[in-house]
Amino acid sequence: MIRSLALALAVGLALPSADVRANPVADFYKGKQVQVIVGYGPGGGYDVYARLLARHMDRHIPGNPTLVVQNMPGAASLIAANYLYVRAPRDGTSFGIIDRGLPLMAIVKSNPQVQFDPMKFTWLGSSSNGATDAFVLMTRKNAQARSLDDIRRANGPKLMVGVTGKGATDTEVAKLLRDIVRLNIQIFAGYRSGNDINLAVDRGEVDARPTTYTSLFSTKPDWLKPDGNMHILVVMGRDTRMPEYPNVPLVRELVADPKDRDLVDLADMPFRAPWPWAAPPDIPADRAAALREAFLAVSKDPVYINEATKLTLDVTPMDGEEILGMIRRATAFSPDVLERMRALQNEEVPTEQR
Repeated sequence: MIRSLALALAVGLALPSADVRANPVADFYKGKQVQVIVGYGPGGGYDVYARLLARHMDRHIPGNPTLVVQNMPGAASLIAANYLYVRAPRDGTSFGIIDRGLPLMAIVKSNPQVQFDPMKFTWLGSSSNGATDAFVLMTRKNAQARSLDDIRRANGPKLMVGVTGKGATDTEVAKLLRDIVRLNIQIFAGYRSGNDINLAVDRGEVDARPTTYTSLFSTKPDWLKPDGNMHILVVMGRDTRMPEYPNVPLVRELVADPKDRDLVDLADMPFRAPWPWAAPPDIPADRAAALREAFLAVSKDPVYINEATKLTLDVTPMDGEEILGMIRRATAFSPDVLERMRALQNEEVPTEQR
């Protein structure tokens, strides 16, 4: 009897307790689907990053749930952001990628349709920190206005610029170029995705689009060829000129007034976290931590990196705390600068040219 009790005790000590073996996060996610929301339509840079992440992140979430991509375009991804904040389940089964300019829109309170507080999102991070990227004005070489000198002349030909919509980064950059840098451009908004604008440029419907440089590698690599029919006129979102285009100026170089430079600096903020991922507020802490850890882990996954390299996507991830820090820095700008940005964002632009 004593020998039997001793053996049972030894076996009991050798086996981990049920509490040690249990992984509540894995138990929760096992067999579940996780909704990956994309704030734009298929084919653009946000969609490319989202589908890449969805193909690989499941391996890094405890329980290995199935990640399902859902495009939710509209209002420059504001529909998707509001959905994530207000309607999406707060249990860790939904997260998404939204326009990089939406936190700034919420900070300056330029759109009454914003239903979220950017400080309360569960930020997972950004797929890239933007350090090797830029936001560029890409223009057809055969447009009527072909050079920066052309569009800096008040009486010169106008450059027709296609953008997605109010509040989107491309729209705000176009307005900044027109109103602060005083470039002679005309803006046409209402395109559902960057891919739609690319098609409009190729058709000659518009002349140009402001967009992220690295996303062009995966969506329109022919535009970047030396013998292609496109070229870059001006650059934002960097502290120095692009090494590949040393003769293309930064927007900051084209403004002289210190107050205008402050406004450009504020407008540059979204490019410090160019591919932001957010989940709803109030997710259970252990699941929020698991999603954040999985987001960073997938960026070190050799299979993910290999595919990102083939797609020429930048993989220099930021974590959620870095995004929150960036948002805090934006709120520290003077009220005058925030008010000027609010006025710029509030301006309506016509819908797309037909």
